[in-house]
Amino acid sequence: MANPRKPASVHKLNGTYRQDRHGCKLELPSSGPEKPGWLSASAEVEWDRVMDIMADSGFLCRTDGAALATYCELLAEFAASPADFPAGRLGQMRLLMSELGLTPSGRAKMPERESHKDNPFEGF
Repeated sequence: MANPRKPASVHKLNGTYRQDRHGCKLELPSSGPEKPGWLSASAEVEWDRVMDIMADSGFLCRTDGAALATYCELLAEFAASPADFPAGRLGQMRLLMSELGLTPSGRAKMPERESHKDNPFEGF
């Protein structure tokens, strides 16, 4: 089995970090997706929860709305009747969770954002 990709933070700790290979090359828009009006009530609750969690990450952009809405509806359907939830839909929900960065492995694949904090030791 192949080794999974290491996040940039692990490369920095190991001293193997290279900006040209591990740096964030994506310029992601800062505005998040708009909540669609057709979401069910329980899916809207999940949408709000995810948007609160992901607001600071800056990874969700306007084009991610359909994927997030689909995930929210699948989760609402699963919560309503877990025993009757088909395995194929569960697989789709897990895939969307990973793509949206809602799982540990999904977050590890996300590009690391550069922090723009002032470094008091930069002059040394």
